[in-house]
Amino acid sequence: PVLLLFANGGISVIMLSIFLLFISGAFQVMNDVNGMKIIVNKLINKFKDHKKNLISIIVLIFMAFGSFFGLFEETLTLLPLIIMLSLSLGYDSYTGFLMCTVATGLGFASAITNPFTVITASSIIDASQISTLWFRIIIFIVMYGLLLLFIRSHIMKIERDKTLSPTYEQDLQKQYIDDNIYEDNINNDRIYKTYLTFLSLLLVFIIAITSIPSLRDYTVV
Repeated sequence: PVLLLFANGGISVIMLSIFLLFISGAFQVMNDVNGMKIIVNKLINKFKDHKKNLISIIVLIFMAFGSFFGLFEETLTLLPLIIMLSLSLGYDSYTGFLMCTVATGLGFASAITNPFTVITASSIIDASQISTLWFRIIIFIVMYGLLLLFIRSHIMKIERDKTLSPTYEQDLQKQYIDDNIYEDNINNDRIYKTYLTFLSLLLVFIIAITSIPSLRDYTVV
């Protein structure tokens, strides 16, 4: 740690570590107060007749976590929740894994403003992050489409025969529905709106510090 943090460029590692700490902490708090469960509940109620559209939205959200915020391991805390959602929709744990972990990994790899790859790498080679933004967006869209095709082909396969699922035997032992996420009251609505606003502001913040040079000079050492 001493050799790394006090070497030339060590301040970048420190800044990235602080960023990771705050983002991870925020998501952990949101998970602990059932914020993610409430968001999932709202999504289930809204898209109960359009399950495949819901999957598309969740995949896009997790890809955005990786692509914009540089999250990956942090989303593993949400994996059990997404698996529970997948099972309650009538699918399997593997579908939940694809929607959460694989989606985040592909988003991280096809990054648009990932602080750990795009911003840091651009700063090192003194390249403009904006001039090639269109290319990164195209790559993101292509990867998103390919992942959705793979997920939907898997869903069609297990809809024909559930035993074809790689997690079929394990899923038989899981409880499909957590009654706690179906509680609907004023507090849940307040938490839902609060965290939806938080996630939206976080996205705007990341885009702003990436695209505005005066802010980038202070936030990305």
